[in-house]
Amino acid sequence: MGSSFDGESKKFGFLLARLANEIKTSSKSSVFILGGEKTIKLNRRRKNGVGGRNQEAILVAALNSNFSKDDDDVTIVSMGTDGIDGNSKAAGAFATPKTVI
Repeated sequence: MGSSFDGESKKFGFLLARLANEIKTSSKSSVFILGGEKTIKLNRRRKNGVGGRNQEAILVAALNSNFSKDDDDVTIVSMGTDGIDGNSKAAGAFATPKTVI
């Protein structure tokens, strides 16, 4: 799908959820590969926790996907090619129906 996404991780997460929900309604095997640069708006007055833009995108996607316990064949992944995601030791995150349910 290209590498043209440029915006907030939260919006990217909603896009991933929509794509995951569309895959579930299709009878064909599908894979979506997307790229781009995600950003996060931080509250500078508070401690913002641990994590990064990929982890935020997956959390939003997981919470907005219509997963059920029978959706074993859907996995959503978001990762950084530089090997880090924000201030965590992870390079990204993933979600499956079992992660959410």
